[in-house]
Amino acid sequence: MRIDNIPRSLWYTPQHTTAVALGLIGWLIAISSGAAASWCSIAGAGLALGLATTMNPLLGGCFSLVYGIAIAADALRAERGWTLLPRHAAAAAMVGLAVAWGWGSKVMEGAGSALQIGMAGLLENSPVATLLLSVGPILIPSLPGLRAVPGASSRALSIGCAGILLALGLLYFVRISESSWVGFRAGQILLVSIPIVLARALTIMRPRSLAIVATLVFLVGVPTTAIDTWNAQDIGNRRDGPGFRWTLWTTRDQQQAFAWLRAQTPKGAIVQMEPMVRGREHWTLIPSFAGRRMAAGLPISLLPQPEYNEASELVKTLFSTTRADEASELARRLRIDYLYVDDADTRAYPDGVRKFDESPALFSRVFTSGPVKIFRVN
Repeated sequence: MRIDNIPRSLWYTPQHTTAVALGLIGWLIAISSGAAASWCSIAGAGLALGLATTMNPLLGGCFSLVYGIAIAADALRAERGWTLLPRHAAAAAMVGLAVAWGWGSKVMEGAGSALQIGMAGLLENSPVATLLLSVGPILIPSLPGLRAVPGASSRALSIGCAGILLALGLLYFVRISESSWVGFRAGQILLVSIPIVLARALTIMRPRSLAIVATLVFLVGVPTTAIDTWNAQDIGNRRDGPGFRWTLWTTRDQQQAFAWLRAQTPKGAIVQMEPMVRGREHWTLIPSFAGRRMAAGLPISLLPQPEYNEASELVKTLFSTTRADEASELARRLRIDYLYVDDADTRAYPDGVRKFDESPALFSRVFTSGPVKIFRVN
């Protein structure tokens, strides 16, 4: 199991990082105002947490839960503090609306059946060493921050501890269909929760100790940050990795085809490539580079749905069959306007691809550049 560090979160998963940033706004309001927050502050926290939940239901829900724990703990410390809790229902309502939107728009469809509880999967492999490698350099120095610190905010401690415990629970005991995904998200929560406690620890250190600890934490983080910086920019490594390619590329002929599609086809056109032969590596070739939708594909999906494979199998038949009438019927059934063909398809289905050129009444070739061809479905 590995986690997303801050640079990777910023470069590779900005949608999740946006949810984290919005969640932190809610936490900051809880720390600064507590249970006695004004209606305006509560509305601001609720809006931030609701938007976080819209961006990522799991992260938004976790940040909202920690917010609620911190507010409840602050209320319990005050005389008759329980009377302050009902006003925070306004923030909870905004999060509830975000959950309702996610449910109604099917963002969370299939999550229940994909959820697995219990310690299993990747984290069974060296669970303690994994945690120490991932966050040990900030987790261990933060431990003194768990003690009472004169003048420090008890609300901040509640937020930090609740965030750490919740993230560890996710990391060790929750999985979804994609084995690493929850670990990535748990790591993001850890990396914004632990510094809250670490800051408390640093405030009680003597100046020399503080300088040493801060320097060590910085130096330990430099190598992985440098490696991530290099890997994020490196497109020169064309070698095969362990089961994948380090760099994916498009040819000049493909780029010309994508430019033609962007310029010469309606924005609402459905442009289909064969998804099975390309696998997950190039699953988004047409949407990303040609800016057009596909009727079928095999996305790198958190919650794989049966219809992805079903529709992709139909497209595979469309390309592989030698019968032009069958291919035309499938294309119309899937509402496909254009077919994209390159050397990957020609190698996989030489007889199947040939039928497109041999049936001009059904398929008109409208673009050619080297091995890349585009056919309009008539």
